[in-house]
Amino acid sequence: MSNVAKVFGRTKKPVAPVWREQADGSIVAGDWTGLILHPDDLDRHGGERVRERRAMLGWPFEFVVVRDLLANDLKVGWPLHRLQRFRDEGLCKWFVIETHDSLEAEWIAANAPVHGVILTYTRDDLSARYRVFDAAANGGVALIGHADSSAAAALHLATPQIAATLLSPGVNEPKPLSVQQAEALWTSYAANNPEPAKLRGGHPPDFGT
Repeated sequence: MSNVAKVFGRTKKPVAPVWREQADGSIVAGDWTGLILHPDDLDRHGGERVRERRAMLGWPFEFVVVRDLLANDLKVGWPLHRLQRFRDEGLCKWFVIETHDSLEAEWIAANAPVHGVILTYTRDDLSARYRVFDAAANGGVALIGHADSSAAAALHLATPQIAATLLSPGVNEPKPLSVQQAEALWTSYAANNPEPAKLRGGHPPDFGT
């Protein structure tokens, strides 16, 4: 595993390298806990539902993770306004957006005032390394890899630019790859997969509506 200190983006707070998604929709990340949300949870009654879920689970949350939210939605502004309201009401401290496309992750990391981005980074898809790593570093955004397998988690733990790996339910924590093994996977991937086309003028990628 890399010996580079892992921190939660611009907060500079140390971050647990392994996050675990629970069956109840919460996330345990060392001493932190998070709650998984979807776009519908950001409507005008979302705060009430988040409070109810927090009461049912019995503990507060440091962060929320919003799934299935597109960069186009973030550009409009309403999701961020709702998340900022959650923060102001004491429902969370930090916002994390999950995406499965490297262009979406790139735009969000470079343009949205969020604290973290959860992204796909597997042996079959290392495209985030072309530009997402730099966009996140420049924006002070933490990158978290979503691991649906122990192999993906092992790669995340060996990648210095990825602050943590989020294990799906049932995925066991692996022995990390060495940095050298991770670099060899990248060399092979880059030889066969060209860099994605750059985003146009700072506009979000054309996914969804």
